[in-house]
Amino acid sequence: NATTAGAAAGLVLGVLLLWAVIATVIVPGELKTLDAMKGWKQSIEAQRPFPETIAENDGFGRPVQYVVTQGVLGSYRIRSLGFDGVESKDDLCLAGSTKAGAVADALAALIGLANEPRLEQRLSGLRTLRCE
Repeated sequence: NATTAGAAAGLVLGVLLLWAVIATVIVPGELKTLDAMKGWKQSIEAQRPFPETIAENDGFGRPVQYVVTQGVLGSYRIRSLGFDGVESKDDLCLAGSTKAGAVADALAALIGLANEPRLEQRLSGLRTLRCE
């Protein structure tokens, strides 16, 4: 039947197109954001008190959200809204505090700051940094 064959072909092509968009647009933008977050973290935690603002864009060219509290128990949180630009559970978040040594060590182990991580490690880092 031509209709069934056409519907099946359309479905397959639609899925392939969706995966092509994810692979060529979304994942590279998320990985660029992940790489940038490593640098932002190092820059922010090298300063005391934490900077009041940061003027940074994520891998999609959108400004990141940055919230900071100062003091002995000061903390910060960076949020990238990702490809869709809408606050949701698929956003990337990174938080730190004045007691961030353990967090920095865990992040370094997770995304391999010491050497060039494999794609699987970087994608795992993306999943771990999803906002809750």
